Amino acid sequence: APHSRPGVLGARHTPSDCGVWRCMISKPPDNDVPEVVRLRLLQEQPVQGCEITPNVYLSTGAHNSTEQAQFTWKRCVFHLCCASCNKSPVRMQCIASGRYYCSPKCFTAGWPTRFSPREDRNAGLLQQATENGSDTNYGSGAQGEEHLAHKWMDVANALTYVPSADDVGRALRLVCTPLSADRQRTGVPKSIDTAVVIAQPPPPPPRRRLIVRNDEVVGFDKSSSMRSGSDGSLAITVVTYNVLADLYALGETYPYCPPWALAWNFRRRNLIRDLGQLAADVFCLQEVQADHFEQWFEPQLDHLGYSGFYKRKTREFMGQYGKMDGCAIFYRRDKLVPVDGQVHAVEFNTIAVNKYAHQGTDKKRVLNRLLKDNVAQVVIFAVVGAGLSGAPSHVCVANTHINANTEFSDVKLWQTQYLLLEIERIIGEFHGGMHQSMPIVIAGDFNSTPGSSPYQLLQAGYLERDQVSEEDPMGIIAALPLDHHMLLRSAFTTLGSHRNATHNHLDANMQPTAQMELPFSNFTGHFVGTLDYVWYTPDHLELAALLELADEADVTKNTALPSPQFPSDHVPLAVELKLRMRQ
Repeated sequence: APHSRPGVLGARHTPSDCGVWRCMISKPPDNDVPEVVRLRLLQEQPVQGCEITPNVYLSTGAHNSTEQAQFTWKRCVFHLCCASCNKSPVRMQCIASGRYYCSPKCFTAGWPTRFSPREDRNAGLLQQATENGSDTNYGSGAQGEEHLAHKWMDVANALTYVPSADDVGRALRLVCTPLSADRQRTGVPKSIDTAVVIAQPPPPPPRRRLIVRNDEVVGFDKSSSMRSGSDGSLAITVVTYNVLADLYALGETYPYCPPWALAWNFRRRNLIRDLGQLAADVFCLQEVQADHFEQWFEPQLDHLGYSGFYKRKTREFMGQYGKMDGCAIFYRRDKLVPVDGQVHAVEFNTIAVNKYAHQGTDKKRVLNRLLKDNVAQVVIFAVVGAGLSGAPSHVCVANTHINANTEFSDVKLWQTQYLLLEIERIIGEFHGGMHQSMPIVIAGDFNSTPGSSPYQLLQAGYLERDQVSEEDPMGIIAALPLDHHMLLRSAFTTLGSHRNATHNHLDANMQPTAQMELPFSNFTGHFVGTLDYVWYTPDHLELAALLELADEADVTKNTALPSPQFPSDHVPLAVELKLRMRQ
């Protein structure tokens, strides 16, 4: 039968009931030196460029302590390759022959020769040892192989380790040696081996920047960068991206995605890769986990010239700080400046409680339906250099993540309506109560498909009562005004009409604008469709460029999203909007 851990080379391990691999030891511990009581790796599959973090507990209670233990990472000197096709990485081992294989197909091909003499394997290992510069005199037979399997070289002395290109196709070993308080004496070391390191998967093909003139796609730029002002005009670029919070990246939800590609330490690098390539002026992100905003997104984007604001969802922490998602807006410091006092957080829970505080006997039932913890952000920015050019000097950017539960379609419409009311209120107060407008961009994951009631409300500015298809068991929709006073347009209807005019399969009764939306922004094994949008005010902003939609062949290469190439189940949408000159 195939061996499931090809990286275990010669070390004798026993699996415990808690999933930790412990070395069997015979030396009694020194009472003055702590013992390693638990040693395991948080990542089962090491990947080139992705940090490996151990989980180490000592008998003193210390966790991952570099003061009470010494950590040494070793690399197996032998590059494991498939016995059938000579490719790496290997993924299974035949116990009968000891040979390694890259796939079930190669394993099956090698099965008939499993009992053949193993001198050829020894010869291959001896050749690899020579190529790696080893001066060890290896013998033949079982004793020689045992000696050979224990050949490792030190590569790092640190708690964590980032595999390099030299590690690809090789196993790694972490040795943890406990130390006395004065660090002069050592205890009994314990070690754990990894699986064979695999190479970093290549990124997906770049998406082109499509040039738009008069609401038509007229050409393209091979660059996928959305940095504004490339033609000297005054513009802003906006990206909306649901980054898939780690707390939702579960194997049962995405069974087609390899576990190592779902791991946060792998996906986070690709998320920053995507954002860095886009280089937009504003990033509107959803499903940003609170601890990841502080520990990853904020410091990483700060290096790229961005600052950001975060709004966590309003429900209580789920037992551990930071394990809660929310919305984040990042902006380029050299392009936009947030206006003092104009960074607003919208809590739909708070709005619901305030509105229904004096409700009668139905108050509890209505609030139980409305309190879904979703939030939004509204920020008014000053545009650097806009005042001198005659263009509007301020722009309002809103970012939201509307409730996802399909059983609460009335709540989706309610949240969308109150987001629009809040934006109008904030802009009105900014202008001192006067009916003045400004450029507005509303981006996010609306969890509503084209043609739905929330979509029509955004697009048309109003909704007739008889157009509402959602059930209204609590009378929530009946109490809504179902209108707003902003002229809004979905940016990607331009790209949709260019790319999908003859390929949409939407309801024929839907409005023409809805039929021109993208075929998908969310692509999983259980849902494919458009949920994400960038809305803008065409009386103040002119659409200048769009990011090309990811090719469906690339998206489905690994069944669906997320995948080793795509770090989220959503794709980022990016637009460039020129500021229209004031009349």
